[in-house]
Amino acid sequence: MDRKPQLKSPTDFAHPDEWRQYVRQTVSPDEADYTLAFGRTILFARFYEVRNQPFPDRFLSELAAIGQLHDPERTEALEALNDRIFADMMQFLLAAKPKVSERVEISIPVSPCELIDELAAYLAKENPYYALWIRYTSLAERANGEFAWEEFVAQELRDGTNEETEFALLVGQLAKLLTFFRDRSLALPPHFSGRVWFLHYLPGAERNAQARALVQELAEALESCACA
Repeated sequence: MDRKPQLKSPTDFAHPDEWRQYVRQTVSPDEADYTLAFGRTILFARFYEVRNQPFPDRFLSELAAIGQLHDPERTEALEALNDRIFADMMQFLLAAKPKVSERVEISIPVSPCELIDELAAYLAKENPYYALWIRYTSLAERANGEFAWEEFVAQELRDGTNEETEFALLVGQLAKLLTFFRDRSLALPPHFSGRVWFLHYLPGAERNAQARALVQELAEALESCACA
Protein backbone atom coordinates (compact mmCIF):
# COMPACT_ATOMS: atom_id res chain seq x y z
CA MET A 1 0.00 0.00 0.00
CA ASP A 2 1.55 3.28 -1.10
CA ARG A 3 1.47 6.49 0.87
CA LYS A 4 3.18 9.82 0.37
CA PRO A 5 6.89 9.33 1.24
CA GLN A 6 7.13 12.59 3.20
CA LEU A 7 4.30 11.60 5.54
CA LYS A 8 5.09 9.56 8.61
CA SER A 9 3.18 6.39 9.43
CA PRO A 10 1.01 5.98 12.54
CA THR A 11 3.40 3.18 13.53
CA ASP A 12 6.07 5.86 14.00
CA PHE A 13 4.20 7.29 16.97
CA ALA A 14 3.94 5.87 20.48
CA HIS A 15 0.47 7.33 21.05
CA PRO A 16 -2.50 7.44 18.63
CA ASP A 17 -3.23 11.04 19.63
CA GLU A 18 0.29 12.05 18.60
CA TRP A 19 -0.39 10.64 15.13
CA ARG A 20 -3.69 12.49 14.85
CA GLN A 21 -2.09 15.75 15.98
CA TYR A 22 0.74 15.27 13.49
CA VAL A 23 -1.74 14.75 10.63
CA ARG A 24 -3.79 17.81 11.56
CA GLN A 25 -0.62 19.90 11.61
CA THR A 26 1.00 18.43 8.50
CA VAL A 27 -1.79 17.61 6.06
CA SER A 28 -4.13 20.11 4.44
CA PRO A 29 -7.61 20.20 6.00
CA ASP A 30 -9.26 18.71 2.92
CA GLU A 31 -6.89 15.69 3.10
CA ALA A 32 -6.74 15.20 6.88
CA ASP A 33 -9.79 12.96 7.34
CA TYR A 34 -8.74 10.65 4.54
CA THR A 35 -5.16 10.50 5.85
CA LEU A 36 -6.40 9.57 9.33
CA ALA A 37 -8.62 6.87 7.88
CA PHE A 38 -5.72 5.55 5.84
CA GLY A 39 -3.58 5.54 8.99
CA ARG A 40 -6.07 3.15 10.52
CA THR A 41 -5.74 0.98 7.39
CA ILE A 42 -1.95 0.93 7.86
CA LEU A 43 -2.35 -0.26 11.45
CA PHE A 44 -4.70 -3.00 10.32
CA ALA A 45 -2.22 -4.06 7.62
CA ARG A 46 0.40 -4.26 10.37
CA PHE A 47 -1.84 -6.74 12.19
CA TYR A 48 -1.50 -9.17 9.27
CA GLU A 49 2.20 -8.45 8.81
CA VAL A 50 3.25 -9.31 12.35
CA ARG A 51 1.36 -12.60 12.01
CA ASN A 52 3.07 -13.44 8.71
CA GLN A 53 -0.25 -13.26 6.91
CA PRO A 54 -0.77 -11.58 3.52
CA PHE A 55 -3.04 -8.57 3.46
CA PRO A 56 -6.23 -9.91 1.76
CA ASP A 57 -6.25 -9.27 -1.99
CA ARG A 58 -9.90 -8.25 -1.95
CA PHE A 59 -9.04 -5.35 0.34
CA LEU A 60 -6.07 -4.30 -1.79
CA SER A 61 -8.30 -4.18 -4.88
CA GLU A 62 -10.86 -2.08 -3.07
CA LEU A 63 -8.18 0.26 -1.75
CA ALA A 64 -6.98 0.90 -5.29
CA ALA A 65 -10.53 1.72 -6.39
CA ILE A 66 -11.12 4.00 -3.41
CA GLY A 67 -7.96 5.93 -4.26
CA GLN A 68 -9.60 7.04 -7.50
CA LEU A 69 -12.57 8.63 -5.72
CA HIS A 70 -12.94 12.18 -4.48
CA ASP A 71 -13.97 13.36 -1.05
CA PRO A 72 -16.22 13.05 0.79
CA GLU A 73 -17.00 9.74 -1.01
CA ARG A 74 -13.36 8.62 -0.81
CA THR A 75 -13.08 8.99 2.98
CA GLU A 76 -16.51 7.46 3.56
CA ALA A 77 -15.61 4.47 1.40
CA LEU A 78 -12.29 3.98 3.19
CA GLU A 79 -13.91 4.14 6.62
CA ALA A 80 -16.45 1.54 5.51
CA LEU A 81 -13.60 -0.64 4.21
CA ASN A 82 -11.76 -0.26 7.52
CA ASP A 83 -14.81 -1.62 9.31
CA ARG A 84 -14.77 -4.69 7.06
CA ILE A 85 -11.04 -5.17 7.56
CA PHE A 86 -11.55 -4.97 11.33
CA ALA A 87 -14.30 -7.60 11.11
CA ASP A 88 -11.96 -9.82 9.08
CA MET A 89 -9.28 -9.43 11.73
CA MET A 90 -11.71 -10.54 14.41
CA GLN A 91 -12.66 -13.57 12.32
CA PHE A 92 -8.98 -14.40 11.94
CA LEU A 93 -8.48 -14.30 15.70
CA LEU A 94 -11.55 -16.42 16.34
CA ALA A 95 -10.50 -18.95 13.70
CA ALA A 96 -7.13 -19.29 15.39
CA LYS A 97 -8.65 -20.10 18.77
CA PRO A 98 -9.48 -23.81 18.05
CA LYS A 99 -5.79 -24.46 17.34
CA VAL A 100 -4.90 -22.96 20.70
CA SER A 101 -7.60 -25.01 22.38
CA GLU A 102 -6.26 -28.23 20.85
CA ARG A 103 -2.82 -27.55 22.32
CA VAL A 104 -4.30 -26.56 25.67
CA GLU A 105 -6.37 -29.71 25.95
CA ILE A 106 -3.19 -31.77 25.64
CA SER A 107 -1.54 -29.90 28.49
CA ILE A 108 -3.19 -27.68 31.07
CA PRO A 109 -6.50 -25.86 30.46
CA VAL A 110 -6.16 -22.09 30.21
CA SER A 111 -7.97 -20.53 33.14
CA PRO A 112 -9.98 -17.28 33.06
CA CYS A 113 -7.25 -15.74 35.24
CA GLU A 114 -4.53 -16.61 32.71
CA LEU A 115 -6.56 -15.18 29.84
CA ILE A 116 -7.15 -11.94 31.73
CA ASP A 117 -3.48 -11.75 32.71
CA GLU A 118 -2.52 -12.11 29.04
CA LEU A 119 -4.95 -9.38 28.03
CA ALA A 120 -3.78 -7.07 30.84
CA ALA A 121 -0.12 -7.58 29.87
CA TYR A 122 -0.92 -6.65 26.28
CA LEU A 123 -2.85 -3.54 27.35
CA ALA A 124 -0.08 -2.42 29.70
CA LYS A 125 2.37 -2.58 26.79
CA GLU A 126 0.24 -1.25 23.92
CA ASN A 127 -2.46 0.97 25.43
CA PRO A 128 -1.00 4.20 26.91
CA TYR A 129 -4.19 4.83 28.89
CA TYR A 130 -4.06 1.42 30.51
CA ALA A 131 -0.39 2.07 31.30
CA LEU A 132 -1.55 5.30 32.94
CA TRP A 133 -3.94 3.28 35.08
CA ILE A 134 -1.11 0.92 36.12
CA ARG A 135 1.01 3.90 37.14
CA TYR A 136 -1.90 5.35 39.11
CA THR A 137 -2.56 2.13 41.04
CA SER A 138 1.11 1.92 42.00
CA LEU A 139 1.15 5.52 43.23
CA ALA A 140 -2.21 5.20 44.97
CA GLU A 141 -1.03 2.12 46.83
CA ARG A 142 1.99 3.97 48.19
CA ALA A 143 -0.16 6.99 49.05
CA ASN A 144 -2.76 4.82 50.83
CA GLY A 145 -5.44 5.85 48.34
CA GLU A 146 -5.31 9.55 49.22
CA PHE A 147 -6.05 10.72 45.69
CA ALA A 148 -8.65 9.55 43.20
CA TRP A 149 -8.23 8.19 39.69
CA GLU A 150 -10.29 11.09 38.33
CA GLU A 151 -7.91 13.59 39.92
CA PHE A 152 -4.89 11.74 38.58
CA VAL A 153 -6.29 11.72 35.03
CA ALA A 154 -7.17 15.40 35.21
CA GLN A 155 -3.61 16.20 36.27
CA GLU A 156 -1.85 13.91 33.76
CA LEU A 157 -4.08 14.91 30.83
CA ARG A 158 -4.55 18.56 31.70
CA ASP A 159 -3.54 19.51 28.15
CA GLY A 160 -5.68 16.78 26.57
CA THR A 161 -9.16 16.99 25.12
CA ASN A 162 -12.37 16.12 26.95
CA GLU A 163 -12.65 13.13 24.62
CA GLU A 164 -9.22 11.88 25.67
CA THR A 165 -10.00 12.36 29.35
CA GLU A 166 -13.27 10.46 29.01
CA PHE A 167 -11.48 7.57 27.32
CA ALA A 168 -8.84 7.40 30.04
CA LEU A 169 -11.55 7.26 32.72
CA LEU A 170 -13.35 4.52 30.78
CA VAL A 171 -10.14 2.51 30.54
CA GLY A 172 -9.83 2.82 34.31
CA GLN A 173 -13.35 1.43 34.75
CA LEU A 174 -12.51 -1.38 32.37
CA ALA A 175 -9.32 -2.17 34.28
CA LYS A 176 -11.22 -2.32 37.59
CA LEU A 177 -13.76 -4.72 36.10
CA LEU A 178 -11.05 -6.92 34.60
CA THR A 179 -9.36 -7.11 38.00
CA PHE A 180 -12.67 -8.04 39.62
CA PHE A 181 -13.19 -10.83 37.07
CA ARG A 182 -9.66 -12.09 37.53
CA ASP A 183 -9.75 -12.15 41.33
CA ARG A 184 -12.92 -14.25 41.19
CA SER A 185 -11.79 -16.48 38.30
CA LEU A 186 -14.76 -15.39 36.20
CA ALA A 187 -14.70 -15.95 32.44
CA LEU A 188 -14.91 -12.91 30.19
CA PRO A 189 -17.85 -12.65 27.75
CA PRO A 190 -17.32 -14.30 24.33
CA HIS A 191 -15.12 -12.32 21.90
CA PHE A 192 -14.50 -9.68 24.59
CA SER A 193 -10.70 -9.88 24.45
CA GLY A 194 -10.58 -9.43 20.69
CA ARG A 195 -12.64 -6.26 20.88
CA VAL A 196 -10.41 -4.83 23.62
CA TRP A 197 -7.14 -5.49 21.76
CA PHE A 198 -7.68 -2.77 19.15
CA LEU A 199 -9.68 -0.35 21.26
CA HIS A 200 -6.99 2.35 21.52
CA TYR A 201 -6.43 2.40 17.74
CA LEU A 202 -9.98 3.48 16.93
CA PRO A 203 -10.83 7.13 16.12
CA GLY A 204 -11.77 9.25 19.15
CA ALA A 205 -15.57 9.23 19.10
CA GLU A 206 -15.73 5.60 17.94
CA ARG A 207 -13.13 4.65 20.54
CA ASN A 208 -15.11 6.16 23.41
CA ALA A 209 -18.38 4.63 22.25
CA GLN A 210 -16.78 1.20 22.01
CA ALA A 211 -15.14 1.61 25.43
CA ARG A 212 -18.50 2.52 27.00
CA ALA A 213 -20.08 -0.54 25.37
CA LEU A 214 -17.33 -2.82 26.68
CA VAL A 215 -17.61 -1.44 30.22
CA GLN A 216 -21.38 -1.88 30.11
CA GLU A 217 -21.08 -5.42 28.76
CA LEU A 218 -18.63 -6.42 31.47
CA ALA A 219 -20.77 -4.84 34.19
CA GLU A 220 -23.85 -6.67 32.93
CA ALA A 221 -21.93 -9.96 32.77
CA LEU A 222 -20.79 -9.41 36.35
CA GLU A 223 -24.38 -8.75 37.43
CA SER A 224 -25.49 -11.97 35.73
CA CYS A 225 -22.81 -13.91 37.58
CA ALA A 226 -23.95 -12.42 40.89
CA CYS A 227 -27.54 -13.42 40.20
CA ALA A 228 -26.68 -16.95 39.12
